[in-house]
Amino acid sequence: MAMIEHGGRGKMSGMPAKPARPARPGMRELREMSAMISLPDDIRAEVDLRLGPYIDYSARARITPFGVICAGLAATAIILAAGAVATSVRRRGGS
Repeated sequence: MAMIEHGGRGKMSGMPAKPARPARPGMRELREMSAMISLPDDIRAEVDLRLGPYIDYSARARITPFGVICAGLAATAIILAAGAVATSVRRRGGS
């Protein structure tokens, strides 16, 4: 039996067929996958403060470790910018 040459990659050319591409996940699969992804542990803080008979203050906060890093970088950027402005003002002899 002679093989027919046609340049493609299929049963006719004698080459093995390409493996089937896996189907893209649907919305249900995406929701299930996102439910399985867990967030990193967060850091929690809670404060209850009472000043006298009429003032009662209660606060709760939570932050992730990545948030702590971002807050540190933001504070560093602000301090460096303030230092640059202060140096610039001092060099110009401004008031």
